[in-house]
Amino acid sequence: MTDPRERSFFIGKSTPAEVRLLSKHLKTTKKEVFDKLVTVACMMLTSGDANHEMFSEATKSIEAEQIKHLYPGILTIVRRGACVPMNLLKEKDFLYDLSEMKIPEKFHGSLVSAVFGESRSSLDEAAYLGRPRLPSIEEFRWRVDVGISTTSLKRALEPTILCNIKTDQNESHTFEMSKEKFHELRYAVAEVLNHIQQLEKRSVLKIET
Repeated sequence: MTDPRERSFFIGKSTPAEVRLLSKHLKTTKKEVFDKLVTVACMMLTSGDANHEMFSEATKSIEAEQIKHLYPGILTIVRRGACVPMNLLKEKDFLYDLSEMKIPEKFHGSLVSAVFGESRSSLDEAAYLGRPRLPSIEEFRWRVDVGISTTSLKRALEPTILCNIKTDQNESHTFEMSKEKFHELRYAVAEVLNHIQQLEKRSVLKIET
């Protein structure tokens, strides 16, 4: 097992309140109930159209009191475990953390299966699709316009760049810039790309497969 001082716990710096509540009620919890709630947690995390009706249908055989005490903690463990790349979270460390959170050993198997088993790819895909992000550029068009006659003589015969951007959210944005601003933009983009290339060379950002 990795020295705890040399790694980060997947659950966070401190144990969440819902996980502490979970550990308090596991002594009287049947394994089949726990396993069912783990399955429900995976289903809700991987379903993009998850809703209250779906949850109610999936948990109709479980008492409401058990759901209230157990499900939030189970959901937190599965979600946070799946957020850590598999090359950074080892199964033995995951099991050690569960023990530290006072999760009885008989419940470890279903949590390990959720985070490291066949459902992991679905959890990763759902997390990727649901991640917060800015719109990306689908299409970028530009042209150079030269004003022959304007209200300002200073701008006559000076080129301007007219740009149109279309995003993956089907939005269209049109803006105009001067030749000087266009060169500033080109320089800024080149500088950012250079910084990205330098960062990618650092070993800390290399992903082990």
